[in-house]
Order: sequence, then structure tokens, then C-alpha cells
Amino acid sequence: MKACFLFSIISLLMTPAVVFPQWQQLNCSNQSDVQCFAVDSSSAGPDSTVIFAGTWGDGVFRSLDQGETWTQINAGLADLYINTLAVIRSRTNQSELFAGTNFGLFISTNDGANWIEADSGLTNMTLCSVASVDTVLVAGTWGDGIFRSTDNGKSWSQQSSMLAGKFITSIITCPTRDGSGRSGLFAATDNSGVFLSSDKGVTWTFVSGGIYGYIHSLAISVTPADTTLFVARDGIGVYCTANYGKKWTLKRTGLTNWSTMSFAMDRTPTDTTLILATWGSGVFLSHDNAANWTAVDTGLSDPYVWSICVGPSSGAGRYLFAGTNDHGIWRRPMSELAAEVRATVGENSKLFSLNQNYPNPFNPSTVISYQLPVNSQVTLKVYDVLGREVATLVNARQTPGEHSVTFDARNLPSGIYFYRISAGGYTATRKMLLVK
Repeated sequence: MKACFLFSIISLLMTPAVVFPQWQQLNCSNQSDVQCFAVDSSSAGPDSTVIFAGTWGDGVFRSLDQGETWTQINAGLADLYINTLAVIRSRTNQSELFAGTNFGLFISTNDGANWIEADSGLTNMTLCSVASVDTVLVAGTWGDGIFRSTDNGKSWSQQSSMLAGKFITSIITCPTRDGSGRSGLFAATDNSGVFLSSDKGVTWTFVSGGIYGYIHSLAISVTPADTTLFVARDGIGVYCTANYGKKWTLKRTGLTNWSTMSFAMDRTPTDTTLILATWGSGVFLSHDNAANWTAVDTGLSDPYVWSICVGPSSGAGRYLFAGTNDHGIWRRPMSELAAEVRATVGENSKLFSLNQNYPNPFNPSTVISYQLPVNSQVTLKVYDVLGREVATLVNARQTPGEHSVTFDARNLPSGIYFYRISAGGYTATRKMLLVK
């Protein structure tokens, strides 16, 4: 008996533990504060990508090999303190790189090899965010609100009508809420909330209700069913709205640090992963529209993360990059992060989940399954590519565990459809293909 017991102990000790590869520090000005990233997937062909990193004091770096090596690219850049980077397609479909600094805005048309000033008309030279909507450039300053350019940055005019906040932290594009297919803009401020523009930045409407305080970053998820805006509110966590600010929900389950800094998003045909950088606790992931968060900071020795980005797919896969406060740039494959999240959650999954339908493609019926960790009021609906509801499959309160339902599409035409579940604070959307 004793021998058997000892053998069991020895076998247990010799059994290899599940160890996930850790974050890898990259060779890029290791002591720099990395404030921002930008990615250009069009410059180096389908199997590669160009990644730019903006630092606080060392200017801009460029990598052509998924972060393995970096080159400093500051020729013509008068200020090396970079607040924001943006890759924007010009009217001639050329990639142009913009760098916002404390002393003006700069543009490069050759992947950062050379820079020229692009700030004529700006009354404030501290640039914090740059975005584009159609052929209009929009820039957010620290103190003078928002400026617009209709000539690709050659000249700028101040356009902050009805915009109470003058200290702009983030600007992103979004679909307009009238369903016209046109693009609009969200702008975040340091202490005045969030604003929406539907006319390319000319006029702005306050949409954040009672959400004030410092907002570091914005992110947006667009599906045929809805448009969800995420707000990184410093010291509070993550707020989101799916109706352009009419209702806001605080989402911080699993977040052990509410000092939220920046977002990234990894979109695949079957899933959208929201990624969050924090100041003091590293990086968190959510697979359910921010309803639940899981820490993925194993091996990240600097937990003070300014910025994150996801590089496009390449021969080496898709990487997540993190810019830290004192220790430069780190990376991990997205596939490893997903595995770490699954291990953390456990095989029996304590989270909500929506599975891919089977079979897919299908004709005329398919089975959709999902998992509930607690008693929940569940709705499961199907939409066409125009966002029109075509079926309600579930609208009931259900018990924890696995559930499934059959979707019969014999009366619908062939095409792509989306199914969306709402259960408690959890929402998720997946795509399926009907082929007749």
C-alpha cells in the first residue's frame, strides 16, 4: 500500500503541467514608453504586414516581420514624443501614415521613411487622435477640440460646433444610426463624455448620459444586428452601448483593475475578441462583448500597458502586441491567448457561450447550441445580411447547462444569415450559410 502511494505521488510530480508560452519581449528600444500602434496590411503583400509603434521620446519604429526586428524611422519628424499613429487610405488608395505629437501633425507616404509637417491651420499642436470618414480627415487636439481637413492634411479648420469637450482623447468611425450605410464619428474627451457626429465632424451631439471622467479609448463592434460602442473609462472599467448612447451598461466582471487604457479587437469569421490594456494589471480578453473578462498576462513583466494592437494574419499567424510603460513592446500569438483563456475558464466553462451551428453550410435546417452558467432569460434571433429579423428561435427563461435549437430555413432564400443570443448581460453573434 505504501509503495503504491509513493508511486502515485511520484507519477503526479513527474506529470508535466500545462504550461502556456509566455509573452515575448521584442527588440525595440526596450526602455521606451510605447504609446500607440498602427498596422498597414497593404504594404507588404498578403503574407506579411507593416507594424508601426509610437514611443514617448524615441519617435516611431517600424517592423516588417511581425515584430522580430524593428527600425527607427524619424527622418523629418521634428518631435519624438508620439501621442497617436494612424494608417489612412488616401483618395488614390495609397496608405498614408499620420503621427500626432506634442508639436504638430506629420505625414509619411512611404511607410515612415520620410516625414513632412501636415498641420497648417491647426491652432493647437498637441494631437491626440486622427481618423478619417470618407475623404475627410478628423484630428483631435488637447485643448482646442476637433479639426477637419478636406485636402488630405494640407490645411485644417476647427469644427467643434456643439462639442463641449475641448480635450480629445480618441476618435473612431462608426455607421450612422439612420441606417443609411454612411459613416459617422464618435469622439471621447478627458472629462466631458462622448460625442457623436453624423456629418463628418461638422456638428456633434452629446451621447454619454452620466458618463464623465477621463476616457482613454474607444472601440466599436459592428454586426448586422447592432453597433456596439465600448468606452474605457479610467478608474471605473468598461462601459458599452448598443443604441448610440441611449442606454449604457458597465461591464467589468473579471476585471481586477479598472484603470483601463486602450482596446484592440480580433475579428474572425466566427468570433470577435475584445482586448483591453490596463494600467497595473496587464491585458484582459473578452469573448462575449465585454460581459466577462479573463486576464492573459502570464510572463508580462511590466503590467503597465499603454497600448495594444492585433496584427493581421500572416504565415506566422496573428499576434497581439502590447506597448508598456518602461519595457518596450511585447507580443503573443492570439491562438495561445485563446488557449490560456480556455484553460482559465475550465473545460466545463463557467461562462456563457454560443457555438457555431452544425451543419454549416446547411440546407434546409441546422442546429444552434449554447451554454448557460446560471438561470437566464434567453432570446435567440436570426437576421439576414441587411439586419432584418427573420426568426425568433428562443424567448424564454432557461436553466443552466447546454441547450440547442433547430433553425428551419426552408422558406428562406440562400445566403448568409446571422444568429444572435442575449442572456443576462451576455450577447454574441455568429454567422451561418444557407445553400439551396
